[in-house]
Amino acid sequence: MYTTLRDYRFDRNIDHVRGSAVYGSGDEKIGKIADIVFDSNNREIRYLVIDTGGWLRTRRFLLPPEELRPSVDHENDFSVNLTKAQIEYDGALERAPLF
Repeated sequence: MYTTLRDYRFDRNIDHVRGSAVYGSGDEKIGKIADIVFDSNNREIRYLVIDTGGWLRTRRFLLPPEELRPSVDHENDFSVNLTKAQIEYDGALERAPLF
């Protein structure tokens, strides 16, 4: 069964990654980590929910955790080897619930 980090507390604190910025290829700011989807049976992280929205709109996308790494240029943030366009094309959240 999948659930989100906001609905569950781990034994160790990983909640601090929510709100962290995500940067893509060419140091393009893609968005921020809005939430984490994980399997509550084994506590394995399945996806990061990336919010690429701005002031007037919100768009959320799923990103597998293996795509993410700590940012070299931005303290407490993360990087991916993708562009914002690639994430928007490949990872859009479906309207159907995940869990």
